[in-house]
Amino acid sequence: MGTFLLVAILHALWDGMRGVALLLTTVLTATATSRPALGMGQLPTPTAGQFHTFLIFEFGGWIAISLVGLLTLRTLWQRAATPVPERAVPQTGTAA
Repeated sequence: MGTFLLVAILHALWDGMRGVALLLTTVLTATATSRPALGMGQLPTPTAGQFHTFLIFEFGGWIAISLVGLLTLRTLWQRAATPVPERAVPQTGTAA
Protein backbone atom coordinates (compact mmCIF):
# COMPACT_ATOMS: atom_id res chain seq x y z
CA MET A 1 0.00 0.00 0.00
CA GLY A 2 2.82 2.40 0.87
CA THR A 3 4.62 1.70 -2.39
CA PHE A 4 1.45 2.37 -4.35
CA LEU A 5 1.03 5.76 -2.65
CA LEU A 6 4.67 6.65 -3.29
CA VAL A 7 4.33 5.76 -6.98
CA ALA A 8 1.11 7.81 -7.21
CA ILE A 9 2.82 10.82 -5.61
CA LEU A 10 5.87 10.49 -7.87
CA HIS A 11 3.60 10.24 -10.92
CA ALA A 12 1.67 13.35 -9.87
CA LEU A 13 4.91 15.26 -9.32
CA TRP A 14 6.22 14.12 -12.70
CA ASP A 15 3.06 15.31 -14.46
CA GLY A 16 3.01 18.58 -12.53
CA MET A 17 6.70 19.39 -12.82
CA ARG A 18 6.12 21.99 -15.55
CA GLY A 19 3.76 23.93 -13.29
CA VAL A 20 6.08 23.57 -10.29
CA ALA A 21 9.03 24.79 -12.37
CA LEU A 22 7.00 27.72 -13.68
CA LEU A 23 5.90 28.68 -10.17
CA LEU A 24 9.42 28.43 -8.72
CA THR A 25 10.91 30.39 -11.63
CA THR A 26 8.27 33.10 -11.34
CA VAL A 27 8.62 33.43 -7.57
CA LEU A 28 12.42 33.47 -7.60
CA THR A 29 13.01 35.68 -10.65
CA ALA A 30 10.05 38.07 -10.66
CA THR A 31 11.06 41.70 -10.98
CA ALA A 32 9.31 44.84 -9.81
CA THR A 33 8.08 45.46 -13.36
CA SER A 34 6.68 41.94 -13.85
CA ARG A 35 4.83 41.70 -10.51
CA PRO A 36 1.85 43.87 -11.55
CA ALA A 37 1.29 41.66 -14.62
CA LEU A 38 1.46 38.58 -12.42
CA GLY A 39 -1.11 40.12 -10.09
CA MET A 40 -3.50 40.42 -13.05
CA GLY A 41 -2.96 36.77 -13.97
CA GLN A 42 -0.71 37.43 -16.95
CA LEU A 43 2.68 35.90 -17.55
CA PRO A 44 5.14 38.40 -18.97
CA THR A 45 7.51 37.32 -21.71
CA PRO A 46 10.38 35.47 -20.02
CA THR A 47 13.94 36.64 -20.21
CA ALA A 48 16.71 34.31 -21.33
CA GLY A 49 17.78 33.87 -17.70
CA GLN A 50 14.24 32.99 -16.64
CA PHE A 51 14.00 30.48 -19.49
CA HIS A 52 17.21 28.76 -18.38
CA THR A 53 16.10 28.79 -14.74
CA PHE A 54 12.80 27.21 -15.77
CA LEU A 55 14.60 24.46 -17.68
CA ILE A 56 16.91 23.77 -14.74
CA PHE A 57 13.94 23.44 -12.38
CA GLU A 58 11.93 21.29 -14.80
CA PHE A 59 14.70 18.87 -15.77
CA GLY A 60 16.21 18.91 -12.28
CA GLY A 61 12.82 17.97 -10.85
CA TRP A 62 12.41 15.14 -13.32
CA ILE A 63 15.88 13.86 -12.47
CA ALA A 64 15.16 14.03 -8.72
CA ILE A 65 11.83 12.21 -9.17
CA SER A 66 13.52 9.57 -11.31
CA LEU A 67 16.24 9.01 -8.71
CA VAL A 68 13.68 8.58 -5.92
CA GLY A 69 11.77 6.08 -8.07
CA LEU A 70 14.89 4.13 -9.01
CA LEU A 71 16.14 4.02 -5.42
CA THR A 72 12.73 2.78 -4.29
CA LEU A 73 12.77 0.11 -7.00
CA ARG A 74 16.26 -1.02 -5.98
CA THR A 75 15.27 -1.19 -2.31
CA LEU A 76 12.14 -3.21 -3.04
CA TRP A 77 14.06 -5.51 -5.39
CA GLN A 78 16.70 -6.20 -2.75
CA ARG A 79 14.06 -6.92 -0.13
CA ALA A 80 12.34 -9.37 -2.47
CA ALA A 81 15.63 -11.12 -3.32
CA THR A 82 16.65 -11.55 0.33
CA PRO A 83 15.54 -14.95 1.57
CA VAL A 84 13.33 -14.89 4.62
CA PRO A 85 14.79 -17.04 7.39
CA GLU A 86 12.53 -19.89 8.39
CA ARG A 87 11.32 -19.96 11.94
CA ALA A 88 12.13 -23.01 13.99
CA VAL A 89 8.97 -24.90 14.81
CA PRO A 90 9.13 -26.44 18.29
CA GLN A 91 8.54 -30.15 18.48
CA THR A 92 5.38 -30.93 20.43
CA GLY A 93 5.83 -34.61 20.65
CA THR A 94 8.28 -37.36 19.90
CA ALA A 95 7.82 -39.98 17.26
CA ALA A 96 7.56 -43.50 18.64
